[in-house]
Amino acid sequence: MAKPSLALGLLALVALVSGCGGGGASPSPTPTPTPTPPAGNRSTVLVRPQTGVSITALASRYGATVEEQVPGSNIYALIGSDDLKTRLSSDSEVLSAEDDDEVLAPEPANGDPFHFPTDFQADPLTSFDTNLRGMIDAPPGSFGRGRAGGAPIIVAVLDTGVSRAHPALQGRLLPGYNGITGSSDEGEVADGTHNRGMGHGTMVAGVIARLAPDAKILPIRVLNADGVGSLLSITKGIEYALANGARVINLSCGIGRRSDVLDDVFSGLAEKGAILVASAGNENVSAGPYPAAAEHVLAVAAVESDRTKSKYSNYGPWVDVVAPGTGMESSWWQGGYARWSGTSFATPCVAAEAAFILASYPKLKSDDIESCIRSSALSVDEANPALTGQLGKGLVQFRAALVKAKDK
Repeated sequence: MAKPSLALGLLALVALVSGCGGGGASPSPTPTPTPTPPAGNRSTVLVRPQTGVSITALASRYGATVEEQVPGSNIYALIGSDDLKTRLSSDSEVLSAEDDDEVLAPEPANGDPFHFPTDFQADPLTSFDTNLRGMIDAPPGSFGRGRAGGAPIIVAVLDTGVSRAHPALQGRLLPGYNGITGSSDEGEVADGTHNRGMGHGTMVAGVIARLAPDAKILPIRVLNADGVGSLLSITKGIEYALANGARVINLSCGIGRRSDVLDDVFSGLAEKGAILVASAGNENVSAGPYPAAAEHVLAVAAVESDRTKSKYSNYGPWVDVVAPGTGMESSWWQGGYARWSGTSFATPCVAAEAAFILASYPKLKSDDIESCIRSSALSVDEANPALTGQLGKGLVQFRAALVKAKDK
């Protein structure tokens, strides 16, 4: 859906005009930036050079070093002085330059998760499952399974990692990726300071596994155990998901500003047949967070069982749809189960809906899938009279969306 523009957090690119000599005059030499000595504060900057520009030569001119290239892209991470971004932004050989800022999972709503007793031998979520499916009209079990007759739909979960030992996820997880380290070790490990984010990714994956029985989950770790990542880790995670066949990407985190790098990545999602679903955030504000409010992203807010907006959920004209987000029960770290609240857990309901539709109609374009999700939602304006038009098209409905897909 078209989203209202946000103020750009980057400096505008300034074209450098090089003088041209007439007749036999020699052209004016291009000024050479003075390399910055290594002393002092250092920063990481994500750079997209113009086509044909040597990133090594570009970095050398600014006294910077090339840390890495995001695989499959024209995005590089350079390490240099703390003013490197400003200096690069005025270079005509650079499409964009921005600091590798911190990315955070939304603050937990209603506190930290409640953990079910560890001695549960069976799935304790039966009654919750019935209530959840009733709200969003998600059929149980194998409804629609096998209609596609092809490979399973891949849903990438970009989060804190996923606990592979969980019995509810056995046979559902593909080999993953760690966007922080660049390795294949994407499992959830307690490597943060407070580890408040532990279990977040496993809970998100559990919601998807429950509601989209035909989907395979591609776990991609982009946040540490405190729910903290970076613009670089997110970018690497998305590119990895696209390169490995993900049709749906679930992203339950945010950055405090718009990103040129991510905007460029998002603009190519439809061409690659992928849908990115992002959480609206838990600050109870109308300002559109990024990336949920970005173009080419499906933004998900949270509602209660009576369809009123959850007290923590953000809202605004940039929201696409809503889903249940309070008291969500799902798989948790180390084989357990937990109850947690937030738009982070409303988002995988919608990611699962996209996978549910694709399982029956895998040839549908991503724009068509998004249209089915929005047009089949139940309006929640009556339950939220003060927020008319601020909660998207309403509460997602799985079966109705599938009917819409049949006509595409």
